[in-house]
Amino acid sequence: MNEPADSDLIAAFWQIRPMLKIAHHIPGRIRLSVSLKALTSGPKLSPGTVETLLARLEGIMSVRINRAAGSATVAYDPNTFPPDLWSKIIAGDRPEVDAEIRRRLDLTDA
Repeated sequence: MNEPADSDLIAAFWQIRPMLKIAHHIPGRIRLSVSLKALTSGPKLSPGTVETLLARLEGIMSVRINRAAGSATVAYDPNTFPPDLWSKIIAGDRPEVDAEIRRRLDLTDA
């Protein structure tokens, strides 16, 4: 079975982003809660696919998804992945965040 292209994952992320919220955040570790609606009616992304995408981002050290709790815990290097980027992601600052995610996935021409 083929993995979705990075651009497909980014598009799917933007569909579920409104259903995410920051449950707890200290620089270097963030726990995101995901609404049950996102888990049941959102894009059909497996937890493994989501983990893979997040883990590929520059500065992300580990990702743990807990489907039962509806949360994802991400450990990251705050010197590489700016802590305020999480707030921008959740707020939906799409042009800036989209460009940053593409850069971190090395999808840009520059």
